[in-house]
Amino acid sequence: MNKSFEKTFFNNNNLFQLHHLKGFNIAHAYSAEPHYDTHLTIAYFKHFCGNIKIEGNRTELNDGDIILLNRNEIHCVFPESDKFCERITLYISENILKIFPSAPTELFDAFRKRPLGKGNFIPAKTVSSTGIDRLLEDIYLLCTTHSPSNEALGICKTVELMSVLNRAIIPENNAVIPSNTDVPTVNKIIKYLSEHFSEDITCDEIAAKFNISKFHMEKIFKSKTGISPWSYVIKRRLLFFDDLIKMGYRAEEACYKCGFKNYSNFYRLYKKHTGMSPLEFKQHLK
Repeated sequence: MNKSFEKTFFNNNNLFQLHHLKGFNIAHAYSAEPHYDTHLTIAYFKHFCGNIKIEGNRTELNDGDIILLNRNEIHCVFPESDKFCERITLYISENILKIFPSAPTELFDAFRKRPLGKGNFIPAKTVSSTGIDRLLEDIYLLCTTHSPSNEALGICKTVELMSVLNRAIIPENNAVIPSNTDVPTVNKIIKYLSEHFSEDITCDEIAAKFNISKFHMEKIFKSKTGISPWSYVIKRRLLFFDDLIKMGYRAEEACYKCGFKNYSNFYRLYKKHTGMSPLEFKQHLK
């Protein structure tokens, strides 16, 4: 039986790198010591039997599973010996957004909007049903066929992959609510809140503006979007805060500019919704 393994490496202008590892006895290809990567990492365990330890939390891995890793998430992989394994690993630089200046800032939420050591695992069933495996295979094929057009397609496929990852794993209460529903009044409320979320508004004032009761407004809004009007305001403020931090604002200054009146209350709210502190988020951007 062949006990060797092979490892190939592709680099697309430092925007993303792809490693392909396959063969037997691949434990020798992994570091035996806990370590962290310098890029955002998507590891697709196409054929695998073993486990991974991330920030002290151990997860069993099988064929088709995916693991997401932030740059500073300490981890170590433990494959079982003498079994055939194949892994495709994509290392992504956040500089990829410079190629797509109109791309949404939420593109990396699958990495940013979770605590370290939690939310890393995507089971094979979800990987298959969302098409993440097919996107990774496409990126791999584009990398192995060298041409300028394929390099550009590889970048586009990588951005598409990030978008699909967000839809696949971000908890429902963090999902972006729809901008269109089958109820015109709800659509008008969404538009109004999108334009005025940073102002000093209340649900009573919003209901009065649209000539409906507060109770009825909250009921139809939640039935069509999944969250309450006030939860939408909070979500928009938190996303705006992230954008302001990326633009160089100080955390306290950005907090008040978003519409929050008290930094201590905002700090607790931000950590509750994102799983990290404002400072930890800022460190993720470095």
